[in-house]
Amino acid sequence: MSYVVARRHSRVNPDAALLAGILHGVGRLYILTRSAKHSALFNDAGSLNEIVRDWSAPIAKALLENWAMPPEIIAAVSEFEDHEREHEGPADLTDVLTVSAQLAWVECAGPAGRR
Repeated sequence: MSYVVARRHSRVNPDAALLAGILHGVGRLYILTRSAKHSALFNDAGSLNEIVRDWSAPIAKALLENWAMPPEIIAAVSEFEDHEREHEGPADLTDVLTVSAQLAWVECAGPAGRR
């Protein structure tokens, strides 16, 4: 989705958008893989959702910095869910990833997902 949005609707490098799209859930994935080892902490879904919401972006940022990813990828992955983010000028990678994530969510919630 990120590749297509970047290619068709921005001047953002589509390959960078593809990489950001692939990596956008790395913080969430890290938390979920660790949750199995700490079942007492993640026992109820509400607590798990709160931890994922609050910690996925900082964890993703730390992981991507450790992997020496380009700063634009790190910024996009760690900021794409910040809907209060202010940005002037043409769409950047973070904007592309934000729009792509929203489009993907709408696609997943299509007619069968709406109730």
